Amino acid sequence: MKTIKSGIAVTSIFILVFLGVKGVKAENVGEDNYVWITIQDDDGVDESYWGVCFHPGQVICKIINLDINPNQIKKAKIWYKIGYAPYFSPLKKHFNKPVEGINWANIQILVNDEVAIETEGIFLATRGCHEISIKPQLLEKGENTIKFRWSELSEDNPKNASYGGFYMAIDTSKSYNRSCSSKDGGFTFDFDTLRPGQAPDERWQGEYMIRLKIALSAK
Repeated sequence: MKTIKSGIAVTSIFILVFLGVKGVKAENVGEDNYVWITIQDDDGVDESYWGVCFHPGQVICKIINLDINPNQIKKAKIWYKIGYAPYFSPLKKHFNKPVEGINWANIQILVNDEVAIETEGIFLATRGCHEISIKPQLLEKGENTIKFRWSELSEDNPKNASYGGFYMAIDTSKSYNRSCSSKDGGFTFDFDTLRPGQAPDERWQGEYMIRLKIALSAK
């Protein structure tokens, strides 16, 4: 088992942002004069949904490397795929849309350990593909980490919110050591299992289906 400490470089992976490089796709977008580039290492097929987190102690992490100066990036988005409808623990049921009277704890998405977005879990964890905008200033040249976790509930918990399970899709056919999980709140990360706290299994090994999309000026 390989582990890493949070915030420390975990691997040296350089993805050159040039057209034609494997794992990098570019396309022109509309009238905004940007070229959008997608950095991914999955093949678009989710063989597994077992990148699952049920409480704040469980964290999943995707590693993406940028070989350009972030000052060149005009816009940025995180794309990810949820493989199964989220599970609401108190009712022991799966829901794939908001339901009146059911209040979920928040989910955080962190970029380089800074919170990029935090909102009620149901809005980030429904089954299917999601795309969220982030501030380009959160990105760094070199290694970048994207982490998903549940937020800690406050002691008073005025909305009577509860945790559940969110299920990040996994491409089990690929493995580049760019995905890892934590069972101790993000202090250490394990590359051998993408299901936090579980022993290695082919159903939760490979790469999380999490991508980074960046916009560069086309001029």
